[in-house]
Amino acid sequence: MGFPDTRPQPGQDLTPAMARAPGVGGPGPVPRRTWGTVFLVMAVVLAAWTTWLTVRLPSHHLVRTWDVAWGGFDVLLTVMFVTTGVALVRRSPWVRACALVTATLLAVDAWFDITTALPGSQFTQAVLQAALIEAPLAGVCLYLAWRSDRALRRGRS
Repeated sequence: MGFPDTRPQPGQDLTPAMARAPGVGGPGPVPRRTWGTVFLVMAVVLAAWTTWLTVRLPSHHLVRTWDVAWGGFDVLLTVMFVTTGVALVRRSPWVRACALVTATLLAVDAWFDITTALPGSQFTQAVLQAALIEAPLAGVCLYLAWRSDRALRRGRS
């Protein structure tokens, strides 16, 4: 059992299915402008929630499932590395989405590594790891997403 061949075929519509879906920029009951408004309202609500959390949450909190949280996150990051790799090998139109998700997870990983590190060598290690591993890998993922977008546009013309 292998992965299906998702390489573009001559004359194939390379627009991702999400972009063709009703209500997401295409013909359908919910126009793109409405979705834009929904996301802007969510941003306002999230900003208020973030402000409330920042003021109300304690600066110190002990968590029993710390290992599960970090382990689960790293499993998700590993899955996205595999997914991005398979999409690249298969020349799938999903490369862009996979690479963007992987870049985002790498940035989140760096952020939480740095902000949860203890002062001293643990903090130094987190900063070095972010600067030398996670940020460059995120940059590669962003580059791949950008290049795949250009390749898809070229394939359509």
